Amino acid sequence: MTKISEQEFIKKVANIPLSVLLNTNLANIFRPFSERCQELEFELTIDHKLGVGFSAEKRQRMREIFCPYNKSKNSLLKEYKRGFVTGELFAQRMQVMLDDLIAAYSKVLSAEELKAFLDVEPNTKASLPFNPNQLS
Repeated sequence: MTKISEQEFIKKVANIPLSVLLNTNLANIFRPFSERCQELEFELTIDHKLGVGFSAEKRQRMREIFCPYNKSKNSLLKEYKRGFVTGELFAQRMQVMLDDLIAAYSKVLSAEELKAFLDVEPNTKASLPFNPNQLS
């Protein structure tokens, strides 16, 4: 299956904000800009890691998992930035969300696809890439 190259992926991701601005219309003007950018980046990530011709059915199921996860992640990040949650609580909640995300994707993707997409094995725990003690 054809995948977009790392260089092409980086170039396309860099162009997402402009693309979102140019494609904003009255129908989607009230959707947060960052949310629209994250959705486009998600699609490019699938193209890059799983291939442009990746199963439309699996892609849709992944979107259905990603969208609520992304909204929850963004809400938690806002709470953290506003000082409503500590760095430790933020990290704990993110870890639970990440574990749930991996479990959900494990039901949709084969072991090879999950490894290619998230670089994890099915039904395993991934570590967050930061130290919660350095957040507060």
